[in-house]
Amino acid sequence: MRTPGPWSWVYMHDRYTIVSMDESICHAASKDNADFIVRAVNAHEALVEALKQAKRDMDMDIPAEVDWPREAMERIDAALKLAEGL
Repeated sequence: MRTPGPWSWVYMHDRYTIVSMDESICHAASKDNADFIVRAVNAHEALVEALKQAKRDMDMDIPAEVDWPREAMERIDAALKLAEGL
């Protein structure tokens, strides 16, 4: 089971440490990298749910003869596979 968020970073011992509750998971060499990691981890679940909802909405509302949604669906499927480790 993973440690629940939200995640943040602290600067200690000359490095940025990514933390949640009392657990640290990794270190970053720069504040920019620490900010990026924290933003990505904290946004992950919301982004996955938004993509799943967009996929459900597109399946219901777009006529089959319209081409662009298929390409969007392929991108959504690819992003979800990456995000969910499939």
